[in-house]
Amino acid sequence: MPITIKFFVNCGKSEMNIIVVNLGYENEIEDFVNDTFLSSKDSVFFLLYNKNQMKLLHPNCQFSFVMKEGDEIQFFEGGS
Repeated sequence: MPITIKFFVNCGKSEMNIIVVNLGYENEIEDFVNDTFLSSKDSVFFLLYNKNQMKLLHPNCQFSFVMKEGDEIQFFEGGS
């Protein structure tokens, strides 16, 4: 089971979940997210190792991508 860091926003009315996606585990992570985050109020941020992983993740919830490039943290739009 992947490790998920969860933040509650607006007194628990919505959630932000950060999930590290190790290389080669994209399908397992997507299955986990599809089984775990069923509510439209849930938002998932995938912490990636490289941009190629973005093509492999298409869960059924609101999501974005986060990746460290050099000394900067980059955010990329995902979908919903």
